[in-house]
Amino acid sequence: VCDRAEIYSKENKEKFDIATARAVSKLNILLEIASQMIKVGGYFVALKGRIAEEEIEQAKFALKLLNFKIEKNKEDRLPSEEDKRVNIFIRKMGTTNGKYPRNYSQIKNRPL
Repeated sequence: VCDRAEIYSKENKEKFDIATARAVSKLNILLEIASQMIKVGGYFVALKGRIAEEEIEQAKFALKLLNFKIEKNKEDRLPSEEDKRVNIFIRKMGTTNGKYPRNYSQIKNRPL
């Protein structure tokens, strides 16, 4: 698919059980972009690095507004670098307001 993720998300409302992203953007931005494409009860799995806890803190408002809840974090260490990696498992608890995701310039300039 060659499309902007926020457009694809709106056009494929609640179509997917799981969505994931790695090294794209901060968690609050990723949640908004993926919010519509995930089915209620489905998951967003964010692969994050050493500042995962900071990103989770920054995403609290987005989590609530978009009807997501963090279920668990799975922390690992890369054997070659001893660098921390965290997989954040986030469940969609209810439908997301149809005004999300906003266009990318709004998401980037005024993140939730």
